[in-house]
Formats: sequence, C-alpha cells, structure tokens
Amino acid sequence: MCWRGPVFLRPHFILACGYDRIESACNYRAGVNYLDNNISLLLAFLREAADCSDTAVLDTAGLRGDFAVLGEALNAFVRANCKAVCAHAQSHELMRRMAGGTAHALFVVDGAGSVAYRNEAALAEQAADPHYIDKLLGTIAQNAPALQCGATLEFTHTGGGLQREIAISGYQLLWNGGPATVYLVRDITAERRLLHELQQRADHDGLTQLHNRYAGMKILAEWMESGRLFSLVFADLNRLKYVNDVFGHGAGDIYIVAAARALEAFSPDTVACRIGGDEFMLLAPGYNEKDALARMAELAGNLLAASRGSNKPYDYSISYGVVGVPPGNTLTAGQVLRAADERMYEHKRASKQAV
Repeated sequence: MCWRGPVFLRPHFILACGYDRIESACNYRAGVNYLDNNISLLLAFLREAADCSDTAVLDTAGLRGDFAVLGEALNAFVRANCKAVCAHAQSHELMRRMAGGTAHALFVVDGAGSVAYRNEAALAEQAADPHYIDKLLGTIAQNAPALQCGATLEFTHTGGGLQREIAISGYQLLWNGGPATVYLVRDITAERRLLHELQQRADHDGLTQLHNRYAGMKILAEWMESGRLFSLVFADLNRLKYVNDVFGHGAGDIYIVAAARALEAFSPDTVACRIGGDEFMLLAPGYNEKDALARMAELAGNLLAASRGSNKPYDYSISYGVVGVPPGNTLTAGQVLRAADERMYEHKRASKQAV
C-alpha cells in the first residue's frame, strides 16, 4: 500500500457540503410542518363533524395542494350527511307527533323484537287490558309472512271485556338509527257493522226483511249451476189491490208482512224472497215437487186461519206454483221461475172458479 500523505479539503468545498445539509434539513422541517398543519386542520374538522354538528365547516383556505382538494370533498360529504341526519331527525319527530295525534293504537317493534314505542291510544288500550300488546304480537307472529308482504290482517280481538274487529298493518322504517316495524291497529267494529247493514239493505227487502229479487235470483242461479236438488215456489197474494184501495196501504203492508212470516216458516234452510209488490219466491233445498206442494198447502191454510181468527174483514190468502228442480236439470233460472209463475196463475184461476 502506498501512502501518499494527507488530503487537504478546500474551504469552499466544506462550506458547500454544509449548506446542502442545512438546506435539506430546513426543507424536511418545512415538509413536516406542511403535513402537520394540513392534517391538524382535517382532524379538527372531522372531530367536529363526528359530533353531528350541522355547523361543521372546513376552511379550505388554510389547506394546500392535494389537501385542499380533499378538504372540498370532505366539506361536501359532511354537508350531505348533516342534511340526511337532520331529515331523519325531522321525520322521526314528525312520526312521533303523528303517532301521538292519531286515534288508532300504534306501536313500534325494533329489530330485537322489543316494543320501542307506544302512542297514547296504545297505552290506553294496554291500561284496559295489560295483555293487549302481547296478544297482538302473538297474532302478528302467526301471520308474519302476510304482513311482511304488505297485507292488512283482520281478526276478532277479545280483551278488556269487549269483542272487537281489528285490522293491523305493518310498515318498515328506521327507528333510532336501526330497522324497526311500526304496527297500526284500527278498530273496525263500527265499519264492519255499517258494511253489514249496507249489505242487508242491498240484499234484503226493507218491508219484510226477506231477500230481495236481486239476491234471490243470484242464489237461484248458483243453485242451478251447482246441480242442487230443490223446489222453487212462486207465490202471489190474493186481493192485495182490494185491501190497499179499501183499507189503505198500511193495511196492505200488514198483509204483506203476515204472508212473509208465514212463507219463511217453510223450513229452516229455505231461502224466502220478496221479488215484487205481492210476489214471493221460495227456494226449498232437498224438497221434491210433491212434498213442496204439500208444505205450501199447509202454510196457506195457516195464513188463512190466522186472518180469520183476528176477525179481519178480508182473508189472507195466497196462490202458488211449484217446480221441482232435480240434479242435472238443463233449464235456466229464468225458465224455472216462469214455469212456477204459470203454475201459480193456474192455481189462482182454479181458486176463483172454486169460489
């Protein structure tokens, strides 16, 4: 190894190397400060936004470079999130107010199956019957698939000493940030009663409470189509016009009602209809023509005897025609009714000739 003596560095070289290191160190510190300042601003903003503050706004003027772009994106995201949170809170509050104001019972079941909310109507129901909610939840559990598909469940509910018709509807919603179901419970007892009354008015004669023509012809067509064994009776009151003209329509109405009561006694299963002013139709299941004629003779005799026993100045009497309808009959409902009508007139003519 050859030693060549000491190496002497020139002063300007040493100074140049020192400046480079100093400059690098300064640049490093500046970079750290740059990162610290930007990240500090972002973290402070995110902490404020995490508290669901609707006033959280990031001052992007204090950010530099790509951090400014990131800040704008965070600002937009937080603003949208705050709007969504506010909207959810408002809808939640609105739902509470509406639930409290409705006359119907309403309760909310959360995702764990617990009752998270009851409105005033539901609380009143539970005060009258402590098992009210439990009974409803049991019924809901038995019919869960139908309710989940949006169906309305209707059933008879007994509680608090009352038996009522109830309708339940279920709706999915968010409650306190989690999935839940709100159940609306309506008492439809009065609604059902009104519907029944309307149905009665539509299908029944107002004076006699028998089936009207529309309902009677519908039942007749159904029986004909099903091939049922029955007899059709067509009955007509004798001298009703005379009673109306001489004694008044009030007396005529009493005559009609008396005949209706006599005819509906034909048998427990017989469908009795008033199909006109003084015309009646009976549908007697299981009766052949001979037996139906015998029963009608009996009823006509009872009606006549009742009027004579009350010392009426006129008789209550009816003319009638009977057509037996065996299984496999090919006639239409109208044809059977006309045939019975013709036989009724034959009976009426025969009665007049006998007198």
